[in-house]
Amino acid sequence: MITKVMSAARNTNPGVVPPWLQGGYPAGPTAALAPVVVGRDAQGRPVTMNLPDGYVDREQARSEAIVEKVRDFYKGIGVTDAEGADPAAAVEFLPGLNNAEYLSGSSDGTEVDHVHIGIDRTTGRSFNDAEEVVAHEWGHRVINRISNASLSMDPRSEDVAIHESLADTFAAAYDGDDWTMGEDLGEPIRDMANPERLGHPGTMAELNDLMRPGTGFTHPIQIGPGRDDVARGVDGAPILVPDWHAVAGVPNKAASLIGDALGRDTMAQIYLKALRDNVRPGQEIAGLAVATMIASRDLFGADSKELRVTMEAWNAVGVLDDIKGRIDARQAAVGARQIASVIGR
Repeated sequence: MITKVMSAARNTNPGVVPPWLQGGYPAGPTAALAPVVVGRDAQGRPVTMNLPDGYVDREQARSEAIVEKVRDFYKGIGVTDAEGADPAAAVEFLPGLNNAEYLSGSSDGTEVDHVHIGIDRTTGRSFNDAEEVVAHEWGHRVINRISNASLSMDPRSEDVAIHESLADTFAAAYDGDDWTMGEDLGEPIRDMANPERLGHPGTMAELNDLMRPGTGFTHPIQIGPGRDDVARGVDGAPILVPDWHAVAGVPNKAASLIGDALGRDTMAQIYLKALRDNVRPGQEIAGLAVATMIASRDLFGADSKELRVTMEAWNAVGVLDDIKGRIDARQAAVGARQIASVIGR
């Protein structure tokens, strides 16, 4: 979910909790001993949270330990140091952050490569409690490195949904137990296998229905802390964009079908090769589908179970028909010959 672009040269992924779900600061753990200043409100006044003595230091150490496990996972699926498995990123536990996030790029001449872990304001629990969330955020770093930051993080671009879905897919491979994100914080933030239960689309038909005017599926681009601090067009009206985390429900469901049928290690292999070889900016969900089908074919063969399962997964969420209907129109963007050879057209 992207709510702002910090500068033209800086990619920002403000994390897994959409801003419209972010509430006020909780009282903090019940064993709190003293108030700690964790930020400032819209008027610049200090905001405090009651935290136990040493809590921030313990969570900082915990963040660093979890990131080490996450890095080992990415190395295990074949990600190189140059592709984001290296330890160079700064890892910080920030109690005032109601989220987990990855920041990269440069701002005012300063290079930024940070993973931030915060506290869920609804439950008062550290995002460290949901390790797949940390794996998701580190996944953005890997995606950024492999794509050379070409996948846009501009909130107006569907590339954001692809970024989020890829990060969810790698995080689910790390987790291995279920297809939900953030369930250890309370209610899950996303459910890859059943996005519909959270009101997210699980098929292209459902996505198209939600994208119709008047459904309430879009929201303004937030550029500041105030309710009215939103991006506006030349006419002064707020610029509305979909909830890209929710849009990711369609490719997420396809990934879960692939992972259930082939195992999550194989799923991760397919998606990593797709990211390396064929995921490109501006391709939308159809482009991700094609990239994974090509990767399955190249890894396992044109007559393989893996390719068949991958095609069936995308067909189940309605993307394969969408691709077939747009081959001629999109041949420059996604490679008509490769698509035709994969899907039999």
